[in-house]
Amino acid sequence: MAFVLSDLVAYIEENKGDLMTKAILGYTAWDHVTIIDGVKSEIKVPDLESTVPFQVGTGCNAVTTSGSTTISQTSLATSPIEFAEKICLNSLEDYYTQKYLPKGANVDSVAIFSDILNRKIAQIALQVEQVMFQGNTAYTNSTVLKQIHGFIKRVDDASDEVIATAQASVTTSTVRTIVNEIIFQKIPSAAYQNNPILLMGMENFRLLLQKLWEDNAFNYFPGAADLDKHMITYPGTNVKIYGIAGLNNDTPVDTGALNSTVKNRMICTYKENLLVGTDLQADMKSLETWYEKKDRSIYIYGRMRLGTAIRYTDHVVTYANT
Repeated sequence: MAFVLSDLVAYIEENKGDLMTKAILGYTAWDHVTIIDGVKSEIKVPDLESTVPFQVGTGCNAVTTSGSTTISQTSLATSPIEFAEKICLNSLEDYYTQKYLPKGANVDSVAIFSDILNRKIAQIALQVEQVMFQGNTAYTNSTVLKQIHGFIKRVDDASDEVIATAQASVTTSTVRTIVNEIIFQKIPSAAYQNNPILLMGMENFRLLLQKLWEDNAFNYFPGAADLDKHMITYPGTNVKIYGIAGLNNDTPVDTGALNSTVKNRMICTYKENLLVGTDLQADMKSLETWYEKKDRSIYIYGRMRLGTAIRYTDHVVTYANT
């Protein structure tokens, strides 16, 4: 006699294997900026400049002063940023996710809690890098990017930055033209002696690699260790080029699309010129967690301070599409 299965629902095994998470970009921009801890609101970073006019030195002239020493300041302010989540463990009971709960009707823990925390820390790191470069407090479509002004906003607000020639788009046909002009023509001499770096999004970094390989009949091979860091030393120069997630074109926003002002941007300067203020770097990895009996829920909470500044905008070369 045949099986009668009309009262059954097709079976799908949902709890096979371990929990998987979507790939997330690493964060690397911290290696390319100067981090200043202990900034609870605002500090002034001192800058010193001195002039030494030469004078005729014959005879026994009286000393005549002509030089000057100027001490100025760069403001570095931080803004408070917090994040929180409430997790009701009982909501996991009706699904295959019950396997992550201990036995008993009154649970106060979940087996995947460390996975949740690690994922949040990775997301925080990526979003901090994004807001460091693409942030603008005028944005209304991104809860991340509206928290502070990033480096792009600060460069664009300046009047003395060095502007590279704009192209309609960054492609394999234009990327070397753009990079060659920045490195060989646009970097101020004073900035060039301070180990300049060129920062761009990871997609444009890959375009540059492709163009270098093709133009050199595929004989150009950066070292594996450099590629792991998304870095190349541009041939014939001492300028290091980095592809960083903070300048990517596909940064997620809550609604709408990423503002075109921050897409396909490149920034060339040196590490000491880009300042990032925090109260404590560890705040970005330190999450408070507790089980609240009155809510029967686990809470996750974090708080940090973050801000950016550029000491000498005339030592920054910036690129943007037309």
